[in-house]
Amino acid sequence: MSTIAPAALAAELVAATPTLSDEDQELALSLYRLLADGEPVDKDRLATSTGLQPERVAELLGDLPGVYLDDRERVIGFWGLTIRPMAHQLLIDDRVLYAWCAWDTLFLPELIGKPAHVQSTCPTTGTPVSLSVHDHEVTDVAPDSTVLSFLHRDQPFDADAIATFCHYVHFFADRGAAEQWTSEHDGTFFISLADGAEIARLANATRFPTIR
Repeated sequence: MSTIAPAALAAELVAATPTLSDEDQELALSLYRLLADGEPVDKDRLATSTGLQPERVAELLGDLPGVYLDDRERVIGFWGLTIRPMAHQLLIDDRVLYAWCAWDTLFLPELIGKPAHVQSTCPTTGTPVSLSVHDHEVTDVAPDSTVLSFLHRDQPFDADAIATFCHYVHFFADRGAAEQWTSEHDGTFFISLADGAEIARLANATRFPTIR
């Protein structure tokens, strides 16, 4: 298991994402919470939620990486959260949402402002993994030996964040399963869920300092 301090890993992730202005923070938090309704988010709805003009919303979205749109130019995915099926599932208010990677499920509930039940699968053993996340607290973990793979991030995130980071960040049923997988994927290591939750807390506090 990695001995790298959560603060160091959180700092790497924050450094790899754009610094958010107050407007960016308002936009991002509103977008997360609207996507949590389980429907695509159009720019007019986002403008109403933030109090910004639609033109300004479009400008801000255009400047941010990791914004995914459908064929009607509505947002369907943003910075770890999507309404399209992926491997890591979040159940929020009886709505099924999806995360880009396992760690995303640890930071998203605090920003959305609602507890989530998480379901995933260990890629080594096929064992179902489940847990609950409220703010940055993780409970009801099954199996209780679950750990999390991780990856250093030394370059800024771009449109390939899913391929270059998220595909390497999974839940594992136990240390042995994680050790097997990480030994086959260069640059990866594994951490405890407690450390993953602490990285989430620190990253959220740094990226969203003015809007809590």
